[in-house]
Amino acid sequence: MRNKTILILLIISSIVGTCFSQNESYGLSYKVIFPKNLEGGPISDLWNTQDYSLGAQLAYRKPINSWLTLEVPLRLGSVEVVRPDDATRFIERNFVGLDGIAIAGIDPIRNPFGPYALLGVGADYQGAVDDFNVYIPAGFGVNIKIAREFLLNAEAQRRTSLDSDNSHYQLSVGFIANFNLPAEDEEPVDLEMPELDTDGDGVPDSEDACPGAAGPAMFKGCPDSDNDGIIDSKDACPNEAGPLATDGCPVKDPGAMADAVDTDGDGVADDIDNCPNEAGLERFFGCPDSDGDNVSDDKDACPTVVGLPKFSGCPDTDGDGITDASDDCPTIAGKSEYNGCPNPPAPSVPSTTVPSSPSPTTSSPVISSVTSSILADVSQNVEFETSRATLRESSYVALDKVVAIMKEYPNYNLEVAGHTDSIGNSAGNQKLSENRAKSCRDYLVRKGVSASRINYIGYGEKQPIADNRYRDGRSKNRRVEFRLTY
Repeated sequence: MRNKTILILLIISSIVGTCFSQNESYGLSYKVIFPKNLEGGPISDLWNTQDYSLGAQLAYRKPINSWLTLEVPLRLGSVEVVRPDDATRFIERNFVGLDGIAIAGIDPIRNPFGPYALLGVGADYQGAVDDFNVYIPAGFGVNIKIAREFLLNAEAQRRTSLDSDNSHYQLSVGFIANFNLPAEDEEPVDLEMPELDTDGDGVPDSEDACPGAAGPAMFKGCPDSDNDGIIDSKDACPNEAGPLATDGCPVKDPGAMADAVDTDGDGVADDIDNCPNEAGLERFFGCPDSDGDNVSDDKDACPTVVGLPKFSGCPDTDGDGITDASDDCPTIAGKSEYNGCPNPPAPSVPSTTVPSSPSPTTSSPVISSVTSSILADVSQNVEFETSRATLRESSYVALDKVVAIMKEYPNYNLEVAGHTDSIGNSAGNQKLSENRAKSCRDYLVRKGVSASRINYIGYGEKQPIADNRYRDGRSKNRRVEFRLTY
């Protein structure tokens, strides 16, 4: 008997260790308990209040999740037990005991009522020589929320004794105090692991046709080394740009196509000329590169200024990752949060002079608050396929609003900035944000907005507007922002 009791106490001790090992939410409860022995009597005797004994219970509670809680109660009191010398008689004995109980039910912190069931194991000592008892407590109860930190409790148990005729019932009432609760509107951190992206191109391996080589989302993660619109696996000349008509190889002998139509006379036949009405260069499939920055005019957002391919041909003089058109300090490297300047702007001082009226022929129209509100709303309503840069059809309505705004403000340009959350590879997130911003720019161009008026850029996960630890915050961080510039 004593060995069994020691084993039970060791089990309870391990439960106690589990409860105290985490510095998180926990609870303390106090209950008045009413034990009653029904050995040899009918269950209806529970209603007879004259034979109840009295005791108290103090417990430590540790929530494991929203429906499971571990509880370790310390019980003190008295209970009637069968007399060892006369099985028809009972004797009142004092006891001290310790239980380990698992409680499963509705979370009372999030709901006004929390019914539950319980099952556990316990042991007590009843003040007699070698009078140890082992029990299996089982029952049900209910918690009533007064506040998130304070609950009322009522409970009923059947405590089955393993070694003697000491099985009894126990009714109890009391309260529970909760501590270290998370904020009421806080959402648990989503610990789901992001999908594997071996090549870090922002396309998860489950959707990547070329998981071992980085490539854009528009080609399902397959590379296009020469950027001619033909993936390397289908490109006869993967390191030399060429049109689809020649399987991705450059046209080596334009004279061999002398009989073909060449409207603009640039030596590139119209059937492989991306700009058939404008003389251009062979390596750009017949399109010109006016500023000589290796970005053809049809893809260059700044066709008259030497720029960088990653910024759609627009310059970034100070190399801070912010194009000059959007950089308040274009010759000094700065931070994106300060609009390209190294330090925040100085507070503005109200002027004491009356400003002169702007000339109606040189001033641009002031951007209305309604327009600004529409652009902010569009930012959160542009959606893409999961982990890809492909626009969903639900985004077209929002982007059409941007098209209308560009027509309303013909003197303004537009910056399209892509942003992601922090889930996954940072390099992949950077590439994904660039591709998503480009997808928006391409849609606007197809709708009639001049490519020279649009600059796109990706910031990856560098500029969050919400906490990435929570699902709602990550949803807000996945966005494409639209800003009019002049």
